[in-house]
Amino acid sequence: RRQRRCGVLLRQLRQRRGAEGGELMRAVIDRITEGRALLLCGDDEIPVELPRELLPPGAAEGDILAVSLQIDRQATAEQRKKIERLLGRLTEEPEQ
Repeated sequence: RRQRRCGVLLRQLRQRRGAEGGELMRAVIDRITEGRALLLCGDDEIPVELPRELLPPGAAEGDILAVSLQIDRQATAEQRKKIERLLGRLTEEPEQ
């Protein structure tokens, strides 16, 4: 069931484009309790829980957020290279 809801959310994201080409959707802050915020995302109000400190300053229950998700291709490539180097070190033969 969760996979289906995530698929719906992704389709909704693809239908909306942000000003800089990123995926844009709306999320309402449903509630904030014990340092956690519950957002209801997209038309299907898919619940997403976040740490409170990730919300914009002054954000409160009932506020509508414009949420953009983008892939950082440069950071992804750098991270993959870093992992490849670490894996290479692990598989190297120890010097005698």
